[in-house]
Order: sequence, then structure tokens, then C-alpha cells
Amino acid sequence: MLAVQGAVRPVAAGIGPLALPGEEGFRWAAASRFTAVQPAVSRRGLDPRALDGSARRGIVTLCRRLGLSLAGLDLSVPAPAWLDGGRIGRAIELAADATGLAEDLGRLPVSIDVQSPDSVPQQARAELIANAERRGVRIVVYSEGPCVWGEWVTRGIDAAQCAASGADPVNELIRCGARLGGVRLRPPGEGQGSGSDAPRPRVDLRGVAAALAGVGFPGFPVGQVNGGQSAQGDLIRIRSLWEAQP
Repeated sequence: MLAVQGAVRPVAAGIGPLALPGEEGFRWAAASRFTAVQPAVSRRGLDPRALDGSARRGIVTLCRRLGLSLAGLDLSVPAPAWLDGGRIGRAIELAADATGLAEDLGRLPVSIDVQSPDSVPQQARAELIANAERRGVRIVVYSEGPCVWGEWVTRGIDAAQCAASGADPVNELIRCGARLGGVRLRPPGEGQGSGSDAPRPRVDLRGVAAALAGVGFPGFPVGQVNGGQSAQGDLIRIRSLWEAQP
């Protein structure tokens, strides 16, 4: 764990991209010495509509038995879907289902990706906020700019993407202050995305940890990977680098 002032939590494993069925992602994380996980909600994976009350309680029990905390939920909706009239309705439905599941799992934050806060239509924003408020669940928006949708919506900072855009993730974390809802960490050298081989600028992890401690961020930083054969190793590498800081 990082030797900085303040309480900074260990990295949670973002297990959605691992594409492991059922309980296997949770079991892999525990066997790999993670102490927290962030699963992804989707119709093909962890589908809230397929989980009754007993199944939801079973997730909590499984995590308790494995010694895992639940950091939050990722909404498996690609950012362009919020701009697509043919897909946005399904995205809103899945988001509503995800907030219901998040409430049942302990009012976890739900992370969504958008291209920019202003790119999401006003009606969609209103529905997201209404569902969040009704469930008592915060939405964490990862985007290219700050999100000021309302009380139940906070900003997420993907440190590597922030650095790749030319911004300083440490400064952005400090600027967010109490409005910071989530932070993602990626493996060094990972490309801009599936279509880019350009390496990401290195992120000052010690600075990130100090910023999180300084703003009093209560959550877990989440290790985020793109999937593929290296996904498990990449998550372990993120955690090792986080823990190895002087």
C-alpha cells in the first residue's frame, strides 16, 4: 500500500473485461489477492433482470465469504450508444436496472462512460438522475470533461486517458474535490483504445494516491483493462505498481 498521508484504499479489480462466467470473476480476484472488485452490468453477463432477490443476496454472501468488498458497478454501455437513437433507449433501461441492483448490493456507485456530458440528451440525463435519486445510488460519469448534471452525479477520472489528453490527472483529481466519484487506473503502455497502438503517458501513481488522500476520496481506485488474453495479468500488474510505490 502507498506510504502517503491519509487513508487510500487498495486497487479493486474491474472484472467485467475478464469475461469470466458467473462467480468465476469473483473467485479469480480473491485467488489473485485482490480485496475488492467492480463487476460490470450487461445483458449478456451480470444481468439485473436475471437476478432475483435471492441471487442478489448470494452475491453479497459470496463476496463476504471470499473476503472481497464491492467497489461499485460498471455499466457495459459504450459511450457512442448515448448518441444513437436506436440504442439509447436500451442504455437507459440497463442503467435503471443497474441502479436497482446497486441499491440491493449496498447502494454501490454505478459508473458510466459518455463521450462528453453535453452529448447525452437532456431526457436521458433526467431519467438517469431520477433513477439514481429514487434508489439512493450515485452515478459516476467518465467523460472528456467535468459533469455537472446534479447532486446524484459525480465525476470519474480515468488517470491514463486524462494524461493521454494532455491534462494532469493529479490536478484533475484535486480539482474534483468532493465531487470525485471514481478513479480508474490502467496498465502502463496500454494503447489509447482497441484501434490505437500509441502508448499512454505514464501516470504519477504516488501523486494520484496523494490527491485521493487529500480530497478524502472514500472509494476504491479501480484497475481497468481492455480485455483480451492479457487482461488478468494486466490487472495484477496495476495492483503491483500501486502497492510498490515508495
